[in-house]
Amino acid sequence: MKITGRKFILSEKDNASQESFDRVLRKFKKLTRDIIKQAREHSIFEKPSLKKRKKRMANQRNNKRNK
Repeated sequence: MKITGRKFILSEKDNASQESFDRVLRKFKKLTRDIIKQAREHSIFEKPSLKKRKKRMANQRNNKRNK
């Protein structure tokens, strides 16, 4: 599997290297996970103050868990 920018190329070499389709599919999903996450974040505008507030709340939750 080759990654060039945002293009994903599944070459015949990858299939010939004895990787199952499931494994190649898993790799592809893992690579595209970040792109999908970023698209969801940008689909709705969020005020900067709201972003900061959410981040602060998440840090507070994580601090409570770690204690």
